[in-house]
Amino acid sequence: MRKLDVDVTRRSFLAMAAGGTAAVVLAACGTAAMPAADEQMEAPEEEAKPAAEEMEKEQVTVVAWNAAWGEPYSTIMGAYGPAFEADTGIALDWQFVSDIEQKLIASIAAGSPPDTHYTNWVFQGPFMFNELIRPLDEYMSAAGHTREEFTKAMWDDSSLNGKLYAVPGGADWVVYFWNKDMYLAFGEDPEVPLNTFEDTEEISLKLHRNEGGKISHLGWNWRSFGRERLAFLFGGEFYNYETGKVTPDDPAIIETLNWLTELTKKQGGYEAINEFHGESGSYYHAAYPWYTGNLAFFSSGFWAQDRLDANGEGLPYGIGLPPTVEGAEAGIRFNSVQGWMYAIPVNAANPDEAWAFDKWMFIDNSGKMGYETLNGPCVIAQLGEFKEGYIAKVGADNRIVPYVDVFLQLAQYGETYWPPIATAGDYRRAYLDAAAQVLQEQITAEEAMKTLATTQQAELDSAMSG
Repeated sequence: MRKLDVDVTRRSFLAMAAGGTAAVVLAACGTAAMPAADEQMEAPEEEAKPAAEEMEKEQVTVVAWNAAWGEPYSTIMGAYGPAFEADTGIALDWQFVSDIEQKLIASIAAGSPPDTHYTNWVFQGPFMFNELIRPLDEYMSAAGHTREEFTKAMWDDSSLNGKLYAVPGGADWVVYFWNKDMYLAFGEDPEVPLNTFEDTEEISLKLHRNEGGKISHLGWNWRSFGRERLAFLFGGEFYNYETGKVTPDDPAIIETLNWLTELTKKQGGYEAINEFHGESGSYYHAAYPWYTGNLAFFSSGFWAQDRLDANGEGLPYGIGLPPTVEGAEAGIRFNSVQGWMYAIPVNAANPDEAWAFDKWMFIDNSGKMGYETLNGPCVIAQLGEFKEGYIAKVGADNRIVPYVDVFLQLAQYGETYWPPIATAGDYRRAYLDAAAQVLQEQITAEEAMKTLATTQQAELDSAMSG
């Protein structure tokens, strides 16, 4: 497992929040004298027993925070409480919180965080570095679980300096969908998936058309796949775990941007592609050009099925492993598998019960959680259960079913992920902004990435120095 070689120090405001003092208030009735020492030590059994029974009856409620995904997730996930309580005797209050990252920081600083909470690949790194969350290695070890049981990229993305700080929860297995009708309309074989970037460019230019000076049909383009994910597919690395340096100037990342910029120019340019998409947004909207046979590709996960059924009923489509420099299957390891995790705040009131929930939900019932909530489970041994449950959920005759194994391949073999460093979110945003400038030909890839390496390393050094 790759490790970050950093010296982790607790931020002062967290030390104050996590290390607060507790006061015990003792009240006495009237002016009765203090009992003798032997009387204090020898409490009558009949008096002590009711208190013990009362303690045994007291039930802990785990407060869990999830990002506010809206419906149907709130209803589906909120319904797990009775089953969890029946299995563990612990009650569950699962809340769905907007602006969760900032509210978590504030609640931890105030000393009143939830017992456990959602994080994701964007802010997991800063939370680990700043010691907002606690290591879970002892819990995992006591339960007999190891890294080998999980999607490795998700485990590693939840780790810092060899310690695990979150339970891998839901993985995003991002692939691409192609419109078979569009292939047929252009005389191309609709059953041949993409393989390398050379054939991706070739088929995309064949599927390209202009009408009236505007793009009417479009293949793979700069909006087809996440730009940071695309860089991984080219073999790029955004961080050197040995030197502790950010590496946006990695030659493979520069190659990615140069390839995408040249393809964009051949298709009419950055703004022409934006104009083609117009206000259609994404596949969530019925006006999206993929549904009308004008756009060949888009990327998403298995959760796209319901929108495709609603907006493109009967439309034949295929799903493929993303192309890589070595070929889609040969280079499957270059695919990034990222997603969300569950962590326990450093000053959580009920850490043991929080762990009981995280284990029950995301390890013991990982497969069930996956197909019921449409999130990729991270426990490899439960992928079969997930597949069976997902097919039963969508129907065996659904168009997505022949391609379910494509997603499961990524779950098992995808290895890359955005580096979980102290400035992970800022670094990613800065990269996407710089990449957009390159695609608009405002600056060369080499110049942009060299500048980005300098500025982002300075930010990382500043963050790590406190």
